[in-house]
Amino acid sequence: MLTNTFRKLSVFLLISLILLALTPSALADDTLVNVPDANLKKAINTQLNLDANHSLTVSDMANLTSLVAQSAEISNLTGLEYAVNLQSLYLNKNEISDISALANLTNLSVLDLGGNNISNISAVSGLTKLEYLYVNDNKISNVSPAENLLNLKELYINNNSVSNISVLYNLTNMEALSIAKNPIFDVSVLKNMGGMTTLDISDTVVQDARPIYDLNLKILSISFDQKPVVNMSEIETLDLLFISDDPVYYIDLEDDVITFTKTIPAGSVLSVDNPAFYPDGHPIPPKNGSISNGGTYNAATNTITWESLDSVSSVKFSFDNEYEPGFSGSVVYELSFSSAESSGLSTTTWVLVIVAIVLIILIAGGVYLYSSKKKNQ
Repeated sequence: MLTNTFRKLSVFLLISLILLALTPSALADDTLVNVPDANLKKAINTQLNLDANHSLTVSDMANLTSLVAQSAEISNLTGLEYAVNLQSLYLNKNEISDISALANLTNLSVLDLGGNNISNISAVSGLTKLEYLYVNDNKISNVSPAENLLNLKELYINNNSVSNISVLYNLTNMEALSIAKNPIFDVSVLKNMGGMTTLDISDTVVQDARPIYDLNLKILSISFDQKPVVNMSEIETLDLLFISDDPVYYIDLEDDVITFTKTIPAGSVLSVDNPAFYPDGHPIPPKNGSISNGGTYNAATNTITWESLDSVSSVKFSFDNEYEPGFSGSVVYELSFSSAESSGLSTTTWVLVIVAIVLIILIAGGVYLYSSKKKNQ
């Protein structure tokens, strides 16, 4: 009986050693790696400064820390599983549908797979060092594999088929998120991402934008195509431009009208800061001829000024940039005029006051002269 047990144990150990020897980590450095996709092989060799036809080895793949292969017609990632030291991978605009080869590349911090044919991203679930993940323009409907990527700072899932992002609740380090062009209704999870500075929720079916009111946004892209929208009036009045007293630098409202309300003394000068900025921080100047009511734009101070606004209900201007679609819209200032008691006297009131004073002086003078004449008689 002991002999049979020993034989079974020996067979088990032998099989285990064979399996261990076949794992990528155990292969000799000069062992060839099968990379069946010619375009992927070429891209790797180029990145490593090797001949395009060089037969890649385990050692070669271990030396690969970054790979940029955009628009390279790559469809098969087999072989990349040996790139265990890969930290950044850019494969956007290819023909990839299966990313299972990436499942064990645990040193990845940047992964760009945008513009492919991917429907399943379960391979990223264990890539916990990821900080930047771009899977936009694919066929993804489930983002739950990203729920434990707690180091994520940027996530782009725009233009997919995602309807539920509640699984992203724990991603509290998020700084930039794009969920545009998805059938997403509920964005309540965003209120947990207090460090968010860039957000794109345009072309979604979001009906309650309140969860984003307290974010410290710098760049916001939002559209109002899906009406009626609950509480969107707060966005249309630009409450979102002054979240946490920090103005949004770039607003893409897709040709919507942005509206401020201003209360000013009648007849006074209205000078406002231009709220439209490019993502790089440079202002978008008003379109020529778009400033109403004789207003003027000062490029040096990036301000628009109107003078003598008696009886004017609103003023406006438009901005546009033909080179950057989306940088367009109109800004309207709806005006109301404060009373003399709260903001000083208007021009008309001052005129009436002066006339009254003059009349009082004249009457008083007349009375004085009449009294003097009577005494002399």
